Amino acid sequence: MRGLNVHWESSPAGYRIDGNSVHVWRSYFQRTLVSNRKFEESLSKEEIEKAQRFIRQSDRDRYIFAHGLLRSILAAYVGCAPQQLVFESKQYYKPFLIGPGGSDDIQFNLSHSEDMTLIAVARRTAVGIDVEYMRRIPDAHEIVNRVFSVDEREFLNSLPPADFNRGFFACWTSKEAFLKGLGKGLSYPLDKFSVIFSNIESDGLIYVHDDPIKANRWKIIGLSPGPDYSGALAIEELRSEPEFFEYC
Repeated sequence: MRGLNVHWESSPAGYRIDGNSVHVWRSYFQRTLVSNRKFEESLSKEEIEKAQRFIRQSDRDRYIFAHGLLRSILAAYVGCAPQQLVFESKQYYKPFLIGPGGSDDIQFNLSHSEDMTLIAVARRTAVGIDVEYMRRIPDAHEIVNRVFSVDEREFLNSLPPADFNRGFFACWTSKEAFLKGLGKGLSYPLDKFSVIFSNIESDGLIYVHDDPIKANRWKIIGLSPGPDYSGALAIEELRSEPEFFEYC
């Protein structure tokens, strides 16, 4: 089921995470953490510059909140101040931690849409996460038929009209989470792999057309993180069920 029975717990004791675990964090936008500059003051110069490039103030505020939240959560795992974290990005821009010492085995991924932010944290296990506000997309059918795989097109086009939008976002977030986990982004052709669903409520199975071994290493878990939101978590070599936490 797509996260319908998930219980979002309070913070884990001591923010400890072992190599078998994946923690998923959820938070709705909290304006006070932006207006009091708590999160903004933890960001790097580059992050501030990127935030300032957004035209709308609401987009700037949500960027600052999401990235300040990421720093706050990761710093608690590493045991340092949020502003001490140092990120680096390789090709396709998936960021990773390079400092301070002892943080290099922490894996993470961030996604935010409208008022919702999701963050996945693991240790030595690649993760990807995506969340989308389920708005109406007028050309959704055209997108599916143009860029999705044959299997995905067949599944989505077979859905009753009332279920199509939810199915579209379930598939889209699953594909995004997988690509973010790989660190490929949209440079990887969307029709070269499939997220296969048995029904609209199921988790997806990954099939990579030219590399079935790669697909076998990944697990896709569908998420319903809140009303009108769809999400997905991708985990490489899942060893135990994810744990879910609420940032308050």
